[in-house]
Amino acid sequence: MYTSVHQLLPAFPGQHVLGPAIKRAEDLTARAAELGGHAHPVTRDALRELLRNMNSYYSNRIEGSKHDAPEYRCRVTSAVF
Repeated sequence: MYTSVHQLLPAFPGQHVLGPAIKRAEDLTARAAELGGHAHPVTRDALRELLRNMNSYYSNRIEGSKHDAPEYRCRVTSAVF
């Protein structure tokens, strides 16, 4: 149980953690943009759908959803094949 207001504030990492994480995110964004320019449009569309379903599955798991992976696998399979 919370007894003080500071316990309700979001945790925010210090600069020693945040700085390298921001740099990695910037690098990832740049590399993803570069990769996107090299992939065939059909490949990009298929990857987009796969990643959307995967992200949905894991987001729901983080939020406590009890959905089973086969349900998402079915959606992914039907989207790609």
